[in-house]
Amino acid sequence: MYYKVTHSHTTLDNDIWVSRKRAAVIRFGCSTWQLHNKYSGDEALFASKMGLGEKAGQYAIHGGGVPVYVANCDTPVAVVVVSGLKQWDDHQVVVEELEGVRRALEGGKRV
Repeated sequence: MYYKVTHSHTTLDNDIWVSRKRAAVIRFGCSTWQLHNKYSGDEALFASKMGLGEKAGQYAIHGGGVPVYVANCDTPVAVVVVSGLKQWDDHQVVVEELEGVRRALEGGKRV
């Protein structure tokens, strides 16, 4: 499933960032913020260490892409991505919203 929400201040560029962040989360199984911190935000170092070559542009290590895991599953079951804010804020929006979903589910609410 893919779902997108935009507002008047977003551009096609945001869609490209979403795709790149999503690809990084799917391939590496962790948040883009984690990748950003691991490689100090250095995309060239990231690309080199991961041996990405010409495909490096398919991935972004800027905050805002977060994997969703569930119990008894070793791989992400979903990816949530936000683009359009500063990368830390993109990441925090996802984390805070997922925390709200988790709390609601634990409280027996349907989400």
